[in-house]
Amino acid sequence: MEERELKNGSCRVRIGEIEIEGDADFVKSIFKKVIEAAREILSPENSNTAPDTDPKKNSQALNKATDPTEPRTLSEGEVRKLIREFLERYDIKKRNEAAVIIAYHLNKYLNKKEISPEDLKKFWDNKVKPPKGFVQLLRDTSKKQWFERTGRNTYQIAPLGIHFVEEELKRKLAGK
Repeated sequence: MEERELKNGSCRVRIGEIEIEGDADFVKSIFKKVIEAAREILSPENSNTAPDTDPKKNSQALNKATDPTEPRTLSEGEVRKLIREFLERYDIKKRNEAAVIIAYHLNKYLNKKEISPEDLKKFWDNKVKPPKGFVQLLRDTSKKQWFERTGRNTYQIAPLGIHFVEEELKRKLAGK
């Protein structure tokens, strides 16, 4: 294991093929998740066979287990919690950003391809001030090309919306 403190006060930890870089608290939290995932993967209760000794396969399994973008099916309550954590982590204040984050999570974790104003209202977190009209919010956000209209008052998250959630927000956090 290699650990280095970087000039900007952040740190980098490298374990085999896994590298975590960011502020110290972020690195520690991800490192803990990696260790927990490794313990779970390697625990005898989870497998009838011996653990795989191929480091590439184990590294891929750990990356998949700790990757927040890896799709899984969750309950609505778990998705609400993920949305709240995501909004807090990235300090989201803008309604259009909150809308695309909600749509992203509904698509990824509940396999909900089309988003309606009712869906946004149902999963809206009061960390971000709710809009007066969810229909108008969807229309306005689609002008940024984060949503594509699929029907009357129904939208799906567009590739630019996915890119915003998966890439641009990471850069925003890294820039802090």
